[in-house]
Amino acid sequence: GTLGGGFARTDAINNDGQVIGYSLTSGGYHHATLWNDVEAIDLGSFGSHSYALGINSVGDVVGQANYAGGGSGAFLWSSDGLADLNDLLDQETIDAGWVIYYTTDINEFGHIIGTARNSITQEVQAFLLTPMDVPEPATYWLIIAALGLMLSIRRNPCSGQVVRCDRPRTL
Repeated sequence: GTLGGGFARTDAINNDGQVIGYSLTSGGYHHATLWNDVEAIDLGSFGSHSYALGINSVGDVVGQANYAGGGSGAFLWSSDGLADLNDLLDQETIDAGWVIYYTTDINEFGHIIGTARNSITQEVQAFLLTPMDVPEPATYWLIIAALGLMLSIRRNPCSGQVVRCDRPRTL
Protein backbone atom coordinates (compact mmCIF):
# COMPACT_ATOMS: atom_id res chain seq x y z
CA GLY A 1 0.00 0.00 0.00
CA THR A 2 0.85 3.65 -0.16
CA LEU A 3 0.29 6.68 2.06
CA GLY A 4 -2.56 7.94 -0.07
CA GLY A 5 -0.59 8.65 -3.25
CA GLY A 6 -0.12 6.45 -6.29
CA PHE A 7 3.53 5.45 -5.86
CA ALA A 8 5.73 3.50 -3.45
CA ARG A 9 9.30 2.24 -3.55
CA THR A 10 10.96 -0.32 -1.29
CA ASP A 11 14.67 -0.24 -0.42
CA ALA A 12 15.40 -2.76 2.35
CA ILE A 13 13.97 -5.62 4.40
CA ASN A 14 15.01 -7.02 7.78
CA ASN A 15 14.88 -10.62 9.02
CA ASP A 16 11.44 -10.05 10.55
CA GLY A 17 9.98 -9.14 7.17
CA GLN A 18 9.66 -5.41 7.89
CA VAL A 19 10.15 -3.47 4.66
CA ILE A 20 11.21 0.17 4.32
CA GLY A 21 11.30 2.69 1.51
CA TYR A 22 9.12 5.65 0.68
CA SER A 23 5.62 6.31 -0.50
CA LEU A 24 3.82 9.22 -2.09
CA THR A 25 1.38 10.93 0.28
CA SER A 26 -1.97 12.39 -0.76
CA GLY A 27 -0.30 15.81 -0.30
CA GLY A 28 2.28 15.05 -2.98
CA TYR A 29 5.32 14.44 -0.76
CA HIS A 30 7.47 11.32 -0.59
CA HIS A 31 7.56 10.10 3.02
CA ALA A 32 9.74 7.42 4.56
CA THR A 33 7.56 4.36 5.03
CA LEU A 34 7.70 1.16 7.06
CA TRP A 35 5.55 -1.74 5.92
CA ASN A 36 4.75 -4.50 8.36
CA ASP A 37 2.31 -7.39 8.01
CA VAL A 38 -0.65 -5.10 8.59
CA GLU A 39 -0.07 -1.57 7.30
CA ALA A 40 2.09 1.13 5.73
CA ILE A 41 3.41 3.41 8.48
CA ASP A 42 4.34 7.03 7.69
CA LEU A 43 7.65 7.64 9.48
CA GLY A 44 7.31 11.39 9.08
CA SER A 45 9.54 14.08 7.63
CA PHE A 46 11.25 17.38 8.44
CA GLY A 47 8.53 19.24 6.54
CA SER A 48 9.13 18.00 3.01
CA HIS A 49 10.27 14.69 1.46
CA SER A 50 11.85 11.80 3.38
CA TYR A 51 13.35 8.48 2.33
CA ALA A 52 13.97 5.38 4.47
CA LEU A 53 17.16 3.60 3.41
CA GLY A 54 18.16 1.14 6.15
CA ILE A 55 16.48 -0.98 8.82
CA ASN A 56 17.88 -3.22 11.53
CA SER A 57 16.57 -6.34 13.27
CA VAL A 58 14.66 -4.38 15.94
CA GLY A 59 12.94 -2.10 13.43
CA ASP A 60 15.05 1.06 13.83
CA VAL A 61 15.13 2.94 10.51
CA VAL A 62 17.60 5.45 9.09
CA GLY A 63 17.41 7.66 6.04
CA GLN A 64 17.41 11.15 4.60
CA ALA A 65 14.85 13.93 4.87
CA ASN A 66 14.55 17.33 3.25
CA TYR A 67 13.82 20.36 5.41
CA ALA A 68 10.83 22.52 4.46
CA GLY A 69 13.13 25.55 4.08
CA GLY A 70 15.67 23.69 1.92
CA GLY A 71 18.61 21.41 2.55
CA SER A 72 18.54 17.91 3.91
CA GLY A 73 19.47 15.97 7.02
CA ALA A 74 19.75 12.43 8.28
CA PHE A 75 17.21 10.79 10.54
CA LEU A 76 16.78 7.89 12.89
CA TRP A 77 13.28 6.54 13.44
CA SER A 78 12.64 4.21 16.36
CA SER A 79 9.75 3.37 18.64
CA ASP A 80 10.42 6.81 20.18
CA GLY A 81 9.65 8.53 16.87
CA LEU A 82 11.64 10.50 14.30
CA ALA A 83 14.92 12.14 15.37
CA ASP A 84 17.08 14.52 13.34
CA LEU A 85 20.63 13.24 13.87
CA ASN A 86 21.96 16.79 13.46
CA ASP A 87 20.13 17.74 16.67
CA LEU A 88 22.46 15.35 18.50
CA LEU A 89 25.70 16.92 17.29
CA ASP A 90 27.97 18.42 19.93
CA GLN A 91 28.81 22.13 19.68
CA GLU A 92 32.42 21.52 18.60
CA THR A 93 31.25 19.45 15.62
CA ILE A 94 28.66 22.08 14.67
CA ASP A 95 31.23 24.88 14.93
CA ALA A 96 33.59 22.85 12.70
CA GLY A 97 30.86 22.92 10.01
CA TRP A 98 29.83 19.26 9.90
CA VAL A 99 26.28 18.33 8.86
CA ILE A 100 24.98 14.77 8.66
CA TYR A 101 22.91 14.73 5.53
CA TYR A 102 22.53 11.09 4.58
CA THR A 103 22.37 7.77 6.43
CA THR A 104 22.28 4.52 4.52
CA ASP A 105 22.15 1.67 7.01
CA ILE A 106 21.89 0.62 10.65
CA ASN A 107 22.87 -2.76 12.09
CA GLU A 108 21.47 -4.76 15.00
CA PHE A 109 23.95 -3.05 17.36
CA GLY A 110 22.68 0.40 16.35
CA HIS A 111 25.79 1.36 14.37
CA ILE A 112 24.81 3.83 11.65
CA ILE A 113 26.71 4.59 8.45
CA GLY A 114 26.22 7.49 6.12
CA THR A 115 27.67 10.66 4.67
CA ALA A 116 28.41 14.03 6.24
CA ARG A 117 29.36 17.31 4.59
CA ASN A 118 31.37 20.18 5.97
CA SER A 119 29.51 23.41 5.21
CA ILE A 120 32.74 25.42 5.60
CA THR A 121 35.21 23.40 3.53
CA GLN A 122 32.65 21.53 1.37
CA GLU A 123 34.48 18.29 2.24
CA VAL A 124 32.32 15.16 2.12
CA GLN A 125 33.13 12.16 4.33
CA ALA A 126 31.67 8.77 5.17
CA PHE A 127 31.04 8.12 8.86
CA LEU A 128 30.16 5.47 11.40
CA LEU A 129 28.05 6.45 14.42
CA THR A 130 28.15 4.25 17.49
CA PRO A 131 25.29 4.27 20.02
CA MET A 132 25.95 4.83 23.68
CA ASP A 133 23.87 4.03 26.72
CA VAL A 134 22.35 7.10 28.31
CA PRO A 135 20.52 6.86 31.63
CA GLU A 136 17.47 8.62 30.19
CA PRO A 137 14.83 6.00 29.35
CA ALA A 138 13.19 6.06 25.92
CA THR A 139 15.98 8.20 24.44
CA TYR A 140 18.26 7.02 21.65
CA TRP A 141 21.52 9.02 21.78
CA LEU A 142 24.57 8.55 19.59
CA ILE A 143 28.22 9.30 19.99
CA ILE A 144 28.46 12.01 17.35
CA ALA A 145 32.01 12.89 18.30
CA ALA A 146 33.03 10.27 15.73
CA LEU A 147 32.36 12.94 13.13
CA GLY A 148 35.34 14.86 14.45
CA LEU A 149 37.52 11.91 13.57
CA MET A 150 36.56 12.34 9.93
CA LEU A 151 38.93 15.28 9.79
CA SER A 152 41.92 13.00 10.28
CA ILE A 153 40.86 9.61 8.94
CA ARG A 154 41.18 8.79 5.26
CA ARG A 155 41.02 5.63 3.18
CA ASN A 156 44.24 4.40 1.66
CA PRO A 157 43.26 3.89 -2.02
CA CYS A 158 45.85 1.15 -2.48
CA SER A 159 44.91 -1.13 0.39
CA GLY A 160 41.33 -0.21 1.26
CA GLN A 161 42.39 -0.03 4.92
CA VAL A 162 41.52 2.94 7.10
CA VAL A 163 44.68 4.89 7.92
CA ARG A 164 45.37 8.02 9.94
CA CYS A 165 46.82 10.96 8.01
CA ASP A 166 47.65 14.05 10.04
CA ARG A 167 48.97 15.84 6.95
CA PRO A 168 50.05 14.87 3.43
CA ARG A 169 53.39 13.11 3.35
CA THR A 170 56.03 13.04 0.66
CA LEU A 171 57.88 9.76 0.11
